[in-house]
Amino acid sequence: MSSILIAGDTSGSITLQAPAVAGTTVLTLPATSGTLSTSAGLSAASQAEMEAATSNTVAATPLNTKWHPGVAKVWIKAARDGTAINASYNVTSITDNGAGSITVTIDTDFSSSSYVITTFGAGANSNIAQLNYVTSQAAGSFSADCINPNFTNVDPQTAWFFACFGDQ
Repeated sequence: MSSILIAGDTSGSITLQAPAVAGTTVLTLPATSGTLSTSAGLSAASQAEMEAATSNTVAATPLNTKWHPGVAKVWIKAARDGTAINASYNVTSITDNGAGSITVTIDTDFSSSSYVITTFGAGANSNIAQLNYVTSQAAGSFSADCINPNFTNVDPQTAWFFACFGDQ
């Protein structure tokens, strides 16, 4: 259980202080009347500060972490036949375009079509080579194909995987 420390001095000021843990706030009460002043730990970084990724004086929070350039803005694991989303973040839907072809629709669009997409298809058989590649890319969606060594479109052996990085 936490405790609160109340301390005063000869100036008539009283300090109310929570336990010394990261992010605590200290409230300093005036002697008789006046304004309550506070001091606290790091403030939350703005979107601009997160995108710049250069400050050591602000904090990343669960809400603003999504703005950091090194964080995936979209990721998905989809069924090999492109008909079901197994796990995802910031994905609205997928479309099976036929054998070895899929379209992913993004929930919160990127600011442009200039973002990075990493992709691969998981295979259960290491003797079968498959290659995934992006065939089209817009701010709010992208399409990809999977081919075998004969350059024939085939579904990945076990699943589709994508992760996208860029500005939203």
